[in-house]
Amino acid sequence: MKIIYLTQYNILRPTTNRIFDMRLCDGFVSCGVETEKIAPSMRLKENIRREDIRKNYGLENDFPIRIFRTPLHEDQHGLLNVLVLVTFYLFISIGLIISNRGKLREVYFLSRDPKILLPLVILRKLFSRKILPYKMVHIMPEIKKGKVSHWIYRNIDGFLASNSAIRDACNRRFGIPLHKFELLLAPIPAYKKEIGKMQARANIGYDSAMPLVVYTGKLGHGLAEIEYYLQAAKALPQYQFLIGGGRKRAVEEYEEICRKRDVRNVHFPGFHNDSTFVRNYQMAADVLVSYYTAKDHNVENSFPQKLTEYMTTGNPVVTPDYAATRDVITSENVFFAAPENADSLIGAIREAVENRELASVKAARAKEAVKTLTFEERCKLFIRLLKTLE
Repeated sequence: MKIIYLTQYNILRPTTNRIFDMRLCDGFVSCGVETEKIAPSMRLKENIRREDIRKNYGLENDFPIRIFRTPLHEDQHGLLNVLVLVTFYLFISIGLIISNRGKLREVYFLSRDPKILLPLVILRKLFSRKILPYKMVHIMPEIKKGKVSHWIYRNIDGFLASNSAIRDACNRRFGIPLHKFELLLAPIPAYKKEIGKMQARANIGYDSAMPLVVYTGKLGHGLAEIEYYLQAAKALPQYQFLIGGGRKRAVEEYEEICRKRDVRNVHFPGFHNDSTFVRNYQMAADVLVSYYTAKDHNVENSFPQKLTEYMTTGNPVVTPDYAATRDVITSENVFFAAPENADSLIGAIREAVENRELASVKAARAKEAVKTLTFEERCKLFIRLLKTLE
């Protein structure tokens, strides 16, 4: 078996989706599967060095990573971006087919973006499955809109769906059999060398007695969830809030917003190229919050990676109750806050801080609920699915 992971992302910037994809490849390698990652390069203002990829992504294994040049820039989006990537991947796919001729039956192409698989679908349609017996699998964090994506869904071999809500929706809408799916459920690193709360606080320079409320994720202009965090911070001045992520411009924007509103208990540490450092913030917290909204996310599909990471820390978690996360998250293991409701968020954070007994119970249950959701353990299930695809 050989897995070739085709991505639309420039991997020289370790953000959430890129981190997940790289760690998924790492999980396959840990299970003894030959794995190769192929990614485009784009002109970025800030890149990590290629030699730092393994360290900054927190990878345990070495595997081939091929980065091909494109004329794209980080700010380019839309149809032009798609056309360039699909064209490039057409030629790359032909090269991969030629280089793997004679063993294509054991080759599995994976991609998060269904359009990246389009050239492979068309080639197999033209030359038949008998001549091109490779398999195509979509990493499915959400159901894409558009007739092209839906046609691709009907013509590929398997799916690693974020959750059962996505799987069941695909079954209803497109008639795709359930046996072609395995669930991702936001897998997590094994965290074999975990740090304690006090060491984590020392690492981030936090020595206050104020309870620490932490969000680790993206920070950008106009994000509705950040507005809710700022409202909560304003209402809870006795707690310290830490909102991670964001480049310099975004951090400066929100620092200015806090100054204008006289919100003095929010710290913005910014983006870390070394994604493994973010674990310090999660371990240092008294409460971890992921309060994403329908204004910024497809909440019917989204299962944020940070949620399962939060659950491994032994710290209480506050989040909304959405169908997409119910495979793992329940009222027994997190504190729920009603969606789009600042007062509910404030109340849930306060309860998670002040009701220490309940917080301890929920945190322990959360840790138990995700202990088998490591990348390596999930990849064993994914490999089993791949072997059944025809």
